[in-house]
Amino acid sequence: MYTPQYQASVSSLDNDLRGKMAGKYDPQMVEEARDWLSQVIGEELPRDQDLLTVLKDGVVLCRAAEKATSLKYKKSAMPFVQMENIASFLKAAESLGVPKHELFQTVDLFESKNPGQVISCVHSFSRHASAKIGIPGLGPKLATKQAPRVQTEQEKREGANIINGYQYGFASGSQGDVVFGGKRNIVLTPKKGSS
Repeated sequence: MYTPQYQASVSSLDNDLRGKMAGKYDPQMVEEARDWLSQVIGEELPRDQDLLTVLKDGVVLCRAAEKATSLKYKKSAMPFVQMENIASFLKAAESLGVPKHELFQTVDLFESKNPGQVISCVHSFSRHASAKIGIPGLGPKLATKQAPRVQTEQEKREGANIINGYQYGFASGSQGDVVFGGKRNIVLTPKKGSS
């Protein structure tokens, strides 16, 4: 009877996933998010508590989102109301243009399931809301759409007369000119100095 030396279990998979999510939680990004949120809402967030604990009721997130969009929220100790606040923030973030893959699920924050995704979403929200709030966002600046290049008729005519040699491939071993639709005979030429 064959007995495997290593047998995967569900708990090891869970541990691997938890480790992978914990690896995405960057303390520097957390502090940047805390400072940005403090600046937006106009009051210092407590540094003696974990940021996820401060954000858990959704009120701080809603207050930040309220600066960029119209938003209703309630301050309450009831878990259902707190999760509604988080969901309201997520809707506001999506309406500002935060991509779906950068949003988090309500349980990611409320139950601290995926703290790295929560912080990543706050960073993304800051970039998308920065124009409306007037406070610079975190991370790289968003790209702006540029007007498409319009060619003049003369440029189009000049471009039609150019034959692009790159589209023929490497033709140094071929005989004669390139003929469209014809066969291409390849002849190997011996290198100088070789016999």
